[in-house]
Amino acid sequence: MHDSLLEAGIEIGTVLLYAAGSVLLTAIGVVAEYDSLQNATDGHLTLAAWFAVMGAVALVAGAKLGYEKLLLPRLA
Repeated sequence: MHDSLLEAGIEIGTVLLYAAGSVLLTAIGVVAEYDSLQNATDGHLTLAAWFAVMGAVALVAGAKLGYEKLLLPRLA
């Protein structure tokens, strides 16, 4: 009985960690995109482009993590 509870706890913990990582990466991406917009309107185009690329990378990483580790195993 304790083994099944431990196994369920580990599974729940893993899902929560993947969800937190996905949310964190997506939030970082949104903030980076917002900073990109702010820098672009201030005239700092090089910094704006860097923030835009890094924001896009973080958004894609967050979405990919959420899809591959959280959604896809539940659909299969």
